[in-house]
Amino acid sequence: MVKRKVWLAAVLLAAFGLGVSACGGNDGADTREPDNTAPADSTAAQAEAVYKANCVSCHGADLGGGFGPELKNVDQRLSADELFTVIKEGRGQMPAFGGSLSDEEIQALVEWLNAQ
Repeated sequence: MVKRKVWLAAVLLAAFGLGVSACGGNDGADTREPDNTAPADSTAAQAEAVYKANCVSCHGADLGGGFGPELKNVDQRLSADELFTVIKEGRGQMPAFGGSLSDEEIQALVEWLNAQ
């Protein structure tokens, strides 16, 4: 019976300690930097990051091509819908990215490419 009381006291003390430690450490001040970037800038930066991670090895850092075709002024050769489809489904030697990129990421990439 004494062991049971000691065990129960230890469990309650541990639970109290966890509760107190989970509540501490925040003085209420928000230390995050304000997000002053425009959503379009953020989307463009994300699209550029997607390009660098997935496209630069074939199309070049400057969009000048290499293994894949040049993407400068791609909007003069392909409509936005056509470019979206090529990125999503692939074409020729270009692999499909629909399995690894969301439609939103592909759309942002299309808009970013057309703005270059």
